Amino acid sequence: DMTDTDDGKALLEQALAIAKECDEEGNDRASMKLPYGQDKVIEALLKIKPDMTIVMIGGAPVEMPWRDRAKAIVWAYYAGMETGNALADILFGKVNPSGKLAETFPITYADTPTAKNGEFAKPGRIELKEGVFVGYRYYESKEVEVAYCFGHGLSYTEFSFSNFEVAEAENGKLAVHFTISNVGERAGAEVVQVYTGPANAGDIHPVKELKGFEKLYLEAGESRDVTVMLSKEDFAHYNCEKNAFVTEPGEYKIMVGTSVRNIRWEDVIPLQD
Repeated sequence: DMTDTDDGKALLEQALAIAKECDEEGNDRASMKLPYGQDKVIEALLKIKPDMTIVMIGGAPVEMPWRDRAKAIVWAYYAGMETGNALADILFGKVNPSGKLAETFPITYADTPTAKNGEFAKPGRIELKEGVFVGYRYYESKEVEVAYCFGHGLSYTEFSFSNFEVAEAENGKLAVHFTISNVGERAGAEVVQVYTGPANAGDIHPVKELKGFEKLYLEAGESRDVTVMLSKEDFAHYNCEKNAFVTEPGEYKIMVGTSVRNIRWEDVIPLQD
């Protein structure tokens, strides 16, 4: 037990003293820029090696002013102890990267809803002034250009879609059918995403909301028929006056894509009471 040694006891006392003085985390990042001048380093390296692969290990989006000059960017997030081995397999082509972004990467922090409503990086307390327009719902509804959209992710192979259809199923549900094909030369996975939204959303409702997805691993040349189920609740919104989720009658879009902005097919359906 290291705490039985003089050095161990001293370190323990030091850690306890620091812990007593420290407050809990109560603020966010002051900007979305990379710290320590890393952008300048990357830009200098790109001049020397324009074809270099940039691997980013981080937990949240950052500004990447050099992104249009980079031929390959791998965003690794925090992948744990085996990050090195997993990255090597991806970079050397042993494994097909099939991940998708679960958040929007804005071009600059000024594009975020919290920056526009004055809530970005406020100490102590943040108010959710954007309401239902959180994340991609904001960027889609307000048509804000972004660096990389929600659901985005590249692959070493290509996928095609066909045979789209929406059909009524049991219990008032809707079945979204389609066929996905791996038309490239490598095995890989695609995450197919199903979004819904009012045909006339106006300023009250988001134009797109993710309501279903399927991650499908296909060998090269393989095809698969897929069905994603939607319920009436998938078209509902919360009505504050009624204190309940309500599905208003009217026309709604069903959109199928490989990201929130790469919609491969859409249809408009009527919903009654």
